[in-house]
Amino acid sequence: MSAQLTEEYMVENHAVNVFKNLNYEYIHGSKLTPDTKKRESYRDVILKNRFINAIRRLNPWLNEDMVEKVYQLVSNIDHPDPVTRGKMFYDMLTSGVKLTFKENGEECNFLKLFPAIEPPPTITQNSLRWELSQKSLIGSLQLI
Repeated sequence: MSAQLTEEYMVENHAVNVFKNLNYEYIHGSKLTPDTKKRESYRDVILKNRFINAIRRLNPWLNEDMVEKVYQLVSNIDHPDPVTRGKMFYDMLTSGVKLTFKENGEECNFLKLFPAIEPPPTITQNSLRWELSQKSLIGSLQLI
């Protein structure tokens, strides 16, 4: 039996295994559908419930309005260029989100999104596949 030279065989399966070996949780894309209530629609790149739970864990002093504001800032990056949006998202993950709030009576404007020393993000996901007007749409490997 010869191997198929597909993106899934050559790249995705290997990448998923690398992340599994780094203790990431793996969930196949078919399990992260609106039908399973893991996301509201296929347009949702960030899994809202998991993201909000992580923000609460990393920033326990935030109230619900602030947690929702952080989610909105991260999930609705406003820039026409997708590469720039990706860089802006990366900056938020590595540097935090600027959100003005009061902590112990002092005004702060930094919010941690990604822990400095903690287990990695929780999920890797390989391709989502579905049919739309007889065209296959294929997602890509994502860290969520």
